[in-house]
Amino acid sequence: MRLFALLTLICLTAFPAIAQQGDRNAYLEIFPSQTAVEPGETIDLAIRQNIRDGWHTYWYNAGDSGEPLMIDWTVPEGVQIGDISFPTPKRIYYDPLVNFGYEGAPIYTQSVLIPENYDGNYVTLEGSATWLVCEEICIPEGQDIAIKLPIGNDGVRMNDVIFEMAQSDMPQPQEWRAVLSQSDGNTFLTVAIPENMRQQFTDVEIYPYDWGIIQTTATIMSDVGEEAVTFSAAAGDRDITTVKDTRFVLKANNASYEVIAEMAALTPPVDEPPHTSFILMIAFAFLGGIILNLMPCVFPVLSMKALSLVKLSDKDRKHARASGLAYTAGIVLSFLLIAGLLIALKGAGETIGWGFQLQNPFVVTALATLLFVIGLNLLGVFDVGGKFVNIGSKLTSGNDARSSFFTGALATLVATPCTAPFMASAIGYALTQSAFVSLCVFGFLGLGLAFPYLLLSFIPTAQKIMPKPGAWMNTFKQALSFPMFASAVWLVWVLDQQAGNLAVLYVLGLFLTIGFLIWLFKATSSKIWRGMFTLILTALFVMYASVLAPKTESDYVAFDSQKLSVILKDEPQRPVFVNMTAAWCITCLVNERTSLSSDSVQDAFDAHNVLYLKGDWTNRDDHITQYLESYGRNGVPLYVYYGPAVGSDARPAPLVLPQILRPEIVLNTLKGENEQ
Repeated sequence: MRLFALLTLICLTAFPAIAQQGDRNAYLEIFPSQTAVEPGETIDLAIRQNIRDGWHTYWYNAGDSGEPLMIDWTVPEGVQIGDISFPTPKRIYYDPLVNFGYEGAPIYTQSVLIPENYDGNYVTLEGSATWLVCEEICIPEGQDIAIKLPIGNDGVRMNDVIFEMAQSDMPQPQEWRAVLSQSDGNTFLTVAIPENMRQQFTDVEIYPYDWGIIQTTATIMSDVGEEAVTFSAAAGDRDITTVKDTRFVLKANNASYEVIAEMAALTPPVDEPPHTSFILMIAFAFLGGIILNLMPCVFPVLSMKALSLVKLSDKDRKHARASGLAYTAGIVLSFLLIAGLLIALKGAGETIGWGFQLQNPFVVTALATLLFVIGLNLLGVFDVGGKFVNIGSKLTSGNDARSSFFTGALATLVATPCTAPFMASAIGYALTQSAFVSLCVFGFLGLGLAFPYLLLSFIPTAQKIMPKPGAWMNTFKQALSFPMFASAVWLVWVLDQQAGNLAVLYVLGLFLTIGFLIWLFKATSSKIWRGMFTLILTALFVMYASVLAPKTESDYVAFDSQKLSVILKDEPQRPVFVNMTAAWCITCLVNERTSLSSDSVQDAFDAHNVLYLKGDWTNRDDHITQYLESYGRNGVPLYVYYGPAVGSDARPAPLVLPQILRPEIVLNTLKGENEQ
């Protein structure tokens, strides 16, 4: 009886896979771990994927593109099937991209739990399997699979060789403590590997189960420490706080291990050391604010106040005190405003820190423009007291209370990129405390920044030692314009890092336009020019918004078979290039990145008025499938060029390009067809 059951099971499990192999590039075989299973017992299935030579399939995380094996099971009520266990992958290179996957015959495993109350002589499991298999083209394939397991208490082990092969390729789960973190564009995985094994991990491959944690092309660096090994690599496109699956496969020394990482960003905050106190942090904030006056980012504004101090030496004490108090109020209130906004944003879940406003390109542009205009004013290009209504300079030039207040606000704004000694500890403490404590710390930080000028404003003897006003002040004032220009240049560099060279070109054009308008305004007294000045500046800032806005237009048209037919019939003189692609097709992505998206090819498309149609086969699309079949293809990529008709002749026959493209291939195709 047992022999008969064994032979029956072998026939039932082998026949579906063999019968459905056909002309597939990959097919599945299923092997149970025993001849029969009892109710309440778990049985394992080994699923071998036989892949045609030269082709490959994909791991759980496919890397830069691809789709893994997926099986949708239909099972009797109460039967439970576990997740697919994937064997350790290998790196599959398609320069400049990298995928994770398999060649040959990878073996997956799944467990099946039969409920204790199961009633029947057999349990039948039916599944619909799908996968992606790629060579130079990528083809979605599938197979219906089924297995019929006898129910009984006389089951014995079978297929041991298959399961031993599967086990040898599986990453071995470990309970090593692992911590995942990101910093300065790198991802770090720190693993407490046993001391006697750490040296094996100096050369390691790391495979994250979730996508985008590290760049697939990144080199893995290993730092062997006394208690753990830290692996680092260039971070991918994923913020680790959004990662759902924190499992990693570590492949080293012909062995592979699986670890589960904790999120460093989500671990409970460490309690403050006992010596940290509110009074100490207040003192740190005040000292940090004083030292902040010496930082390069604050020096341009501080230089303006130095000139004001010289002018104050010729004023009465009341005027000096009013200026000092207004300057202090401008700084302190600005610090409190920034602190309040920062606290509110952090409370809403935003990950931001000191200087967050300069992360906005619009703020950077406005500040750079303001410093540029102030520099022009200090250089004497225009006079604040004249009819010209300048941008910001009128608010920050002079010695009255209003100008002192806004100079303090400007000093706060330009101080935010800098961090002085004592200041970092104070801010870090403030952002972990209540809103009241945080505001107190930031308030004392602003008071420290304003304190030197406030002190000089209230000490008559300090004012007396200041040099007397004279002709030298004009030279000094002009010299102060250069720190302003230097700060504007630095902010333009920051803008380049944020928004690219097009934004830099715009803001430099903005500077040029402002300079021209100032000259033009000085050359005429017409009120019309004042209105024109305002309108032109407004238009420039609207243009700048369009520079930074995300581009929604595309240089291709979505494929539509009817649209293609109409174009081929009604516009015979227009060339058409069809690109059939998919997000999971690594060859497609490489071709698009290295060839179709290159400037030379795009310029050639424009020059020849090529209609560029792109068909996206990422999801099933019967129209695209039919188009592929019309050219004898069952996968992507497919590139077809319809050359233009010459004179009264009909279009030449469509030309199918190679599956691996180079820009020269596309350019020569366009040139050759154009010369016919």
